[in-house]
Amino acid sequence: MAYWCDCTRDVIDARAAERGGPPGYDGYCRDRALGPGAGRALRFLTPDIGTTMVHDVVRGDPSFENATIEDFVIVRSNGSAMFLLATSSTTAT
Repeated sequence: MAYWCDCTRDVIDARAAERGGPPGYDGYCRDRALGPGAGRALRFLTPDIGTTMVHDVVRGDPSFENATIEDFVIVRSNGSAMFLLATSSTTAT
């Protein structure tokens, strides 16, 4: 459920400008079968379909369309781990 990506911020921004869509990563490296290497980040592969619901004691049970969640970085290109979200449980449908 993870893959290596060599896209820099400049490449991500340029690809977003070319496609005229929303800013952010577009999954370009998903099927490139890259291995670990210098300057490569490890991304989590988010599902393209369905929704994800997060149980939250403050906000209730918000849900998000998976298609709106970009493949996020879990290990930066410099090898340091990324911390994004902590939750006691999530449910993907």
